Amino acid sequence: MKTLPGTSNVKQQRGAALLVVLSVIAVSLMLGVTSMHSSMVDERMAGNFKAAAQAQMNAEHAASAMLTALASAPRDKISRSVVTNYDWGDGGLRWSSFNELLGSKDVASESCLSTGDSLACYMELPERAFGSGLLEGDYIVAMGSLMQGVGGEEETVISESNPVFVRVSGAFLGFFPEATVSCLGSECDFMPGQGNSGPAIDGTDRKMDGKTTGSNRPEPILDGDGNKVMVPAVIMADRNSTATGSSTGGGVLGDEIYTKDQYNEFKESLGFSGYDISEDGWVAIKKVIRQEIKEAVGKAPGSSEVFYAGPGQTVSPGSASGVVVIDGGTLVFGGDDRFSGLVIMNGGQIQSTGTPAIVGAVIGEDFSFEGTGNPTILYSSEAVESVNGRSAKCLI
Repeated sequence: MKTLPGTSNVKQQRGAALLVVLSVIAVSLMLGVTSMHSSMVDERMAGNFKAAAQAQMNAEHAASAMLTALASAPRDKISRSVVTNYDWGDGGLRWSSFNELLGSKDVASESCLSTGDSLACYMELPERAFGSGLLEGDYIVAMGSLMQGVGGEEETVISESNPVFVRVSGAFLGFFPEATVSCLGSECDFMPGQGNSGPAIDGTDRKMDGKTTGSNRPEPILDGDGNKVMVPAVIMADRNSTATGSSTGGGVLGDEIYTKDQYNEFKESLGFSGYDISEDGWVAIKKVIRQEIKEAVGKAPGSSEVFYAGPGQTVSPGSASGVVVIDGGTLVFGGDDRFSGLVIMNGGQIQSTGTPAIVGAVIGEDFSFEGTGNPTILYSSEAVESVNGRSAKCLI
């Protein structure tokens, strides 16, 4: 039988198209799988990046919240912890080990702010703490995390931040004075003069700038309702009796506190939420003040920005502005000197003649103030803050 021309080639080519189509489908499938896998990897990477970014943001928010708390809260509410145990290996600071600090013997709870997914603590760190290149100093240390729980299970950490370090400097005394004159101990006393041109001890919170000669006084600071802001003129809660120069014998404007019960009543009257006598009462606050005075005295001799007088020494800052630290020495004012700032006394005495003025606050332990003429001490939170305020630098 004769065959038509070309039919032999057609038989030989049967199935070739199918192979070509299958090859194209296989290549397309491989490209599709590869593209889908790449998309899944990209999605996971984006998810991990988002989680890491959220954790880091939580850490930065925690550091910012702690810095705000340091600037605005009563100074006795946030103490600085000195941590000595940094032996966590070469991996640096991790979320789990940082959280173990909270509530430990090294870190007081009031030194930290925790929200569950973030933690910030106010610490005094030695050089190269946590395996870092940090210099010795006061820091806010913060970390954040991103937590996730599935089906009611306990949340687990899916991402954690790098630690955030904010160096805090400038606070010479970590307790903000609550009165014009504050003194711990039973040996506190003052005879500041009769206040012939106005109160010798004035608890009116005043601006730091303004005349103090004669009956002149800086403008008072007003609250939101337009009322004068007042603080106790005198806190000497260990005396259990009035001081020599109290309102019965000298010019004093403001409350005078001479027993721990009076102090506790004063603190409770402020209406702070969460008031606890075990933390806010005189016994507890006295420990905080004493520790802060001790630290200030330790720093003062090596500071070029502090007027200092040790045992047997005398210092007279005149009309300067700054911090005075007396460790058993004598602080002398005379004439029309006008000192603006903070005076810290560890024993010793203040002597004055003429009509000098201290605008700010005096705080210390077992010191005396002996004055002739018409010396005055005027409370000014503005003046204290200007020389004792905190500054911060973030070192992430």
